[in-house]
Amino acid sequence: MNKKHMPDQPDFQKSAPVSWLFKMAWRDSRKNRSRLLLFTSSIILGIAALVAVYSFSSNLQRDIN
Repeated sequence: MNKKHMPDQPDFQKSAPVSWLFKMAWRDSRKNRSRLLLFTSSIILGIAALVAVYSFSSNLQRDIN
C-alpha cells in the first residue's frame, strides 16, 4: 500500500510544540486542579506500590534461595 502524506492532516510534531501542549493542558486544568492532583498522585502511588511489591518479592526469593 502506498502511503502518501495528506496535506489536510496536520503534522503534530511540527504544528504543536510540546511546551504549547503543556501550557494548554495546564490552562484547561484550572477548573479541576484537585481532580488532576488526585489523578496524578494515584498514578504515582500505584507505581510506587508496584515497585515495592516487586522489590519485596525479589528480596524474599533471594532470602529463600
